[in-house]
Amino acid sequence: MVTPDDLTLLRTYATQNSEAAFTELVSRHVNLVYSAALRQTRDPHLAGEITQAVFILLARKAQSISSQTVLAGWLFKTTRFTALAQIRAGITRSVQMATIEKELLMQTEPPPAPTDELWNQMSPWLDEALTTLGETDRQAVLLRFFENKSLAEVGQALGLGEDTARKRVTRALEKLHRYFNKRGVSSTTAIIAGAMTANSVHAAPIGLAKTISAVAVLKGTAASASTLALIKGASKLMAWSKMKMAVVVGIGVLLAAGTTLTVKKIITSPAPCIRITGKVQIELYTKPPRIVETGNVVILTDGKSYNISIDSKGEGKLTNDFYDIKAEYGCDGIDNFVLSDQISVLHRTHEGLAGFAFPGRLSKNEFAPSVVQAVWLAYCSKDYFNLSNNQTGFGMENYFPMVWPDFTTNQVTYWPTSTLPQVITGWSRNWIIADRTNSLQPLQAIELPQYPNGFKAWKFTASDPVIIGNVHIPRQVTLETFLPLPSKTTTTGDETLLLRKATFIADSVEIGQGRFDPLPAVTVHDLQVLDSRFENIAGNFVITSHATPKGWPVRGSEGFRQAAAEANKLAAENRAYVESDLKQKSQGVIPPP
Repeated sequence: MVTPDDLTLLRTYATQNSEAAFTELVSRHVNLVYSAALRQTRDPHLAGEITQAVFILLARKAQSISSQTVLAGWLFKTTRFTALAQIRAGITRSVQMATIEKELLMQTEPPPAPTDELWNQMSPWLDEALTTLGETDRQAVLLRFFENKSLAEVGQALGLGEDTARKRVTRALEKLHRYFNKRGVSSTTAIIAGAMTANSVHAAPIGLAKTISAVAVLKGTAASASTLALIKGASKLMAWSKMKMAVVVGIGVLLAAGTTLTVKKIITSPAPCIRITGKVQIELYTKPPRIVETGNVVILTDGKSYNISIDSKGEGKLTNDFYDIKAEYGCDGIDNFVLSDQISVLHRTHEGLAGFAFPGRLSKNEFAPSVVQAVWLAYCSKDYFNLSNNQTGFGMENYFPMVWPDFTTNQVTYWPTSTLPQVITGWSRNWIIADRTNSLQPLQAIELPQYPNGFKAWKFTASDPVIIGNVHIPRQVTLETFLPLPSKTTTTGDETLLLRKATFIADSVEIGQGRFDPLPAVTVHDLQVLDSRFENIAGNFVITSHATPKGWPVRGSEGFRQAAAEANKLAAENRAYVESDLKQKSQGVIPPP
């Protein structure tokens, strides 16, 4: 006898009001729903009520669920919405429901607590991690590891071949691996798969399925007041999410004719953020011009805090190619931190990584390549600029033989109804820093007579926006750096030589709401961090703080306090040297006579 599939049972219930069909559905999936609810609430009583609410919603929506739906995926999403409604509303369970659940729980031993340390680390993040996957990838993972389906069965359920299902599962595991890794959960895709298979679903309390079936087949008419309130809250969140998705799909249709950019999804959670992925390229305008860097960039930001990761390949065939870099930049809104495999040859762990900490919202000097500067300006510089005069003191030095000592009139044009810049033109004074024979010499400037009013040193441009609500998200960003013309050339300040052009083109934008950890993920036990936040205390003394998988030395942390104590100790023991360092730094550049 062939066992009917989930949708056949659901259709039987919807058309014939078959209690047996619905009871079978509950029996098949109650463990999946209860386990997910328990992970999200950490409360067996609330998990039981959420499970009942989910199946009542299934009974009510049985006739409208598409024949293409994978029921495991539908139940997972509905459980997420219902748990969120429970948390938001703070619903108090009725005494009657609490008594029933208590009696049910007393009939069975609770499931043993997982002893696997990896699962203990994964479990709090698992459901959120799954929501970051695309719909089909998430369904593939649920079928394969939560319901123990073979790859052939996964492919059949998704309308795919077995090989395609295998690729879907592999890709989803890689995404989950990256998600967990950023949160300090270090493992491999194979171990993650094994942990989900062994621990993600366990038995619900004895008798819960029978109780749920009896209430759900009546579509909740006999449910408690708290369960009905929970269903109402979950239904609102589901409707709101569907409406938001409709808006994004509509935008995607409008863009389809003119661009390959995809707007992926909107999620409902506490705080707004965007995730943008795209390609980068840097060109040097030598003779002939050449591309020296290509790569991929991922930006996650709420406009102030951010995480920017770059994985690029040096195309210049240079020794110790600076443009061949893999790095991650993160800012908590106060300080910024860098994790890189290329920035410093001297400051490395044995794993080939280097850690750095800087005050402010963007790293300076060579620690912030032009592509990172460009995407930071485009997506992460909210509320940074002085809106009253449309200027900024943001000095983007370039790192070639000529170094611009300062920027005087960096004019900013903003997107409508936004504090993010659309165009910035950086003008420098009419002098540059003279060459030095040693580092002890003061920074002496020489005049550029061909630029009496200064010259255009760099230009940032953001263009081709996606407009969602009143938010402008540019799909193309450029940052150009210019060289002065030879000294005997007569100019008005507009004529310069293009030296370098960094370009970022977005290929995916995910607009959502949710908290995120902006700081780079640390997977080594102890990452030494070259900490520049204490230069005003310790001068040129090198201060080292430490990062671990538990976090970076942010202000207020024990790591920050230890580094501050070291800086103060060095300053007290070497007062004359430190005062000399600070005095030299405060002098700045000596202008031309």
